[in-house]
Amino acid sequence: MEFSDDMIHELKKIGGTPDWLAQYHGAPVIHSAYTSRGHFFHENKSFLLEHLTKEDSGLYEQWVNHVTLIQVFLHVIDPVPQPTLTRQENDTGSCLLHLQCLHSGGDQYTSTFLIDGEERNGNITRNSEFSILTLDGANPQDWGTYTCNVSNIFSWNISEELLVKPEGIPEEQLTFHIITTGLGVYVVFLITQALWKIKQLNGKCY
Repeated sequence: MEFSDDMIHELKKIGGTPDWLAQYHGAPVIHSAYTSRGHFFHENKSFLLEHLTKEDSGLYEQWVNHVTLIQVFLHVIDPVPQPTLTRQENDTGSCLLHLQCLHSGGDQYTSTFLIDGEERNGNITRNSEFSILTLDGANPQDWGTYTCNVSNIFSWNISEELLVKPEGIPEEQLTFHIITTGLGVYVVFLITQALWKIKQLNGKCY
């Protein structure tokens, strides 16, 4: 549209305090609440608002001669803070363990678990505050260096590394596995010795 100094241009925030940011009627006027981060451009009567905060979100209207010309909804999204990755052992005594990726902040986040830099799929539970990956601590395929990556449409961030290794198995179960394995090896040894002796006896008989 054509601009003229006879027109009254206003930028308003519906329900805001104050409810207007800038006006132009022969000369630019910026509300005192926005003078530190608002800039008026005389060439096209546009208004630049910098250093946005969550409180700037809302419905804005451009008025010309006290009539609404355009409505714009502004949604300010914070950058993603660094998520926190922690390990929680299973209280039932099983080898299951849970990796919790905490990504609180209120915005719509997408979370991904990585093992040794590669995306890790599996039993994952997600909500608006955290994501949980359930692992089998006794499975070597689940051992490695984990991180979680969290992103929104504006930015992304990654947690510090967390190492999952055999020491993550409960001590009593690890001891049981060692004893069982040892007994198995010993039984195989005894059977091998017995078979060898039988073979020798059979040789003598013939």
